[in-house]
Amino acid sequence: MWPDNGFAVPVGSFVEAVSPPGVDPTSGDCVILRVNRAWIPYITGALLQLVLETTWNVTGDALNTVQAQAMTLIAAINDLEPGDCGKQTAPQAIEESEYQMSICEQLRFQNGKLQGYCCGEWVDIAGQSSQGNPVVSQPGQGSPVPAPNGGQKDYCGGLGAQQTWLLPVPVSSGDELLFHQLQGAWNDTREIIWNCPDGWVYALGACGQTLPHGSPDPVPGALHMQIIAFIAGNYYDCLGTDVDGNPTPFTVPGGISNAQVVLQANIDDIEHTTGDIGFCVTVTNNQVGSWTHDFQLETNPGGFTALSDGGTFAIWSPSDGWIQANDDLGSCPPNPPGRALLWISRLMPTPRYINTIRIVGETSTDLGPGSGARQLYIDGVGSSLGIDSNVGDFDITLPVNATVNTSFSILINSICVADLSTVIIHDVIVTGQGVDPF
Repeated sequence: MWPDNGFAVPVGSFVEAVSPPGVDPTSGDCVILRVNRAWIPYITGALLQLVLETTWNVTGDALNTVQAQAMTLIAAINDLEPGDCGKQTAPQAIEESEYQMSICEQLRFQNGKLQGYCCGEWVDIAGQSSQGNPVVSQPGQGSPVPAPNGGQKDYCGGLGAQQTWLLPVPVSSGDELLFHQLQGAWNDTREIIWNCPDGWVYALGACGQTLPHGSPDPVPGALHMQIIAFIAGNYYDCLGTDVDGNPTPFTVPGGISNAQVVLQANIDDIEHTTGDIGFCVTVTNNQVGSWTHDFQLETNPGGFTALSDGGTFAIWSPSDGWIQANDDLGSCPPNPPGRALLWISRLMPTPRYINTIRIVGETSTDLGPGSGARQLYIDGVGSSLGIDSNVGDFDITLPVNATVNTSFSILINSICVADLSTVIIHDVIVTGQGVDPF
């Protein structure tokens, strides 16, 4: 039964541990059970409690024996022959040959199926899913890598109980692993019971919850024989199975960078195991990525708009880029009255951390003897471009290293210079962190 709380754990149906019957369930004085076949899965599910260690007041070989007998009972229920529920049949002894499990000398897991060595041959135990493992392989070179900023990729594999499996991509703190499509079963050969990939008890196609073994398993708080991960020198419960048996996302702990993930069974010595399982795992790369956006202003305006201080506006010209506008201030005597103004602004679609802004262009004059300025404005706050005296081509990269919330703009303003001064911005290249906002 399940306690009525949010942290339900499996408990036995008995108030206290009970003594085993001491006889095989399919031999001796037997009875015939007549129920509608729709009830068989519920009956076998309830009988899984007889596999729990806490049900019995014995340990060691006696515990292994009664657990094996419980599995034989479940097999017998699953193997009942169809008939008329209303027909009354006198109790009679049941021959061992009528029950597959009662005459199976050994068990093994082969090609995704639990098999019994019965009457001299290996046969599939009835009641198992017809699906096999997703794949039986170890991905390697050429495996896709999830993109930063939340990119995801799926990896599927097969894992023999005595083997380890390497996730084909490294992980870092904050990345997530989510397992799904868990299939197959494996066994600690020192015990009679088999386990599903999540450590739940496996019996004829069904998985039933159990309790952790504790030490000396590598992850004492996780279930015995569940999948665990070895990352940067430590073992982790990478499944985080909920009360319904569903894995939950595992977040890579802090302090880990580009580390390998090696999967194995949660057991102190994998040499004492048999069987194989299959699984898929979705890896989410939550590392902050970097981006570079090249506006290539010679081919398009790049989303920039021209600004003005009350005079003329710069224009965009194909094959050139953004070009200054010239006007006559009339306030520069005895100097030439000309002004060259190129002021363009780019709105941010969303706030984003920007590392650098690179500007490529040319100018035929310096800032002039008037009150010219050559500035980069970040959210309205200006700083010098460092090209006040430049004449000719320029290619400058300016550090920003801040989150830009609203806009950035570039001002190249030469005052009291000769008419027809040339100022052109051919390209603007921006680098930043996260997702490219442009």
